[in-house]
Amino acid sequence: MSETPELVRAIPRLPCLDVASAVEFYASRLGFAVLFRFEDYAAVMRDGIELHLWRSKDKKLPKSSGCRIEVRGVDALFEECKKAKVLVPKTKLEAKSTNSREFDIQDGDGNTITFSEDPSAGGA
Repeated sequence: MSETPELVRAIPRLPCLDVASAVEFYASRLGFAVLFRFEDYAAVMRDGIELHLWRSKDKKLPKSSGCRIEVRGVDALFEECKKAKVLVPKTKLEAKSTNSREFDIQDGDGNTITFSEDPSAGGA
């Protein structure tokens, strides 16, 4: 009997120039726990969201990379990120035409992460 495939989880892989510095950023400024760390590859997790960080020699790559994370409690997370000084300059928590409310942060290498909540869906 054939099973229907089901996608169950995504784990974004973000490029960084220095894995140790990237891990420190995610742990100390965004509250992620370190799952594992090697010289050129690491993983961090917060609230079930896992991010993998890999060393890139291309300085431009992180500035054109990122991911989107759906959340619950976007207002509180926005304030947390504001205090941690990780918001993209001039970013605001704003409503989008997709019914979501979202904002962007950048990590130390320039990866952009959009945090989004859809109030009509009751969060993520």
